[in-house]
Amino acid sequence: KTTTWPAGTSLVGPQGATGATGATGAAGPQGATGAAGAKGDTGATGATGPAGSTMIQSPVVVSAFGAPSGTGITATVTCAAGKVLLGGGGATSNGDGDGKTALTGSYPGNTTTWVVQGVVITTLNPGAQMYAYAYAFCSL
Repeated sequence: KTTTWPAGTSLVGPQGATGATGATGAAGPQGATGAAGAKGDTGATGATGPAGSTMIQSPVVVSAFGAPSGTGITATVTCAAGKVLLGGGGATSNGDGDGKTALTGSYPGNTTTWVVQGVVITTLNPGAQMYAYAYAFCSL
């Protein structure tokens, strides 16, 4: 049977309320691994580092016998021409027992020289001296 509706009649009703959210679906399968990217450009060559080092030591510097408190001595060592100072150190001592002298400085004097300084803290006995030496690591 065919039904005829009067003109202007709509067969669509009002929109209903939004329904509840459905359950989350299962994860899909993992996709295939993508193609490898293009090879990057080669980086610039770094600066050449030092080829190594050699250690040199200064002559031992000696105070006068029986040096009074406050007497200072300095030892220095210098790398050969064309070589660069990489580091250094040194020491002080005396022939009169512990605590009478001290190392007061150990530092680079410039790009090729290491300096060591020491001082007499307590006057040394007449037969004793203070000693100091410096050493340096120089490029080859």
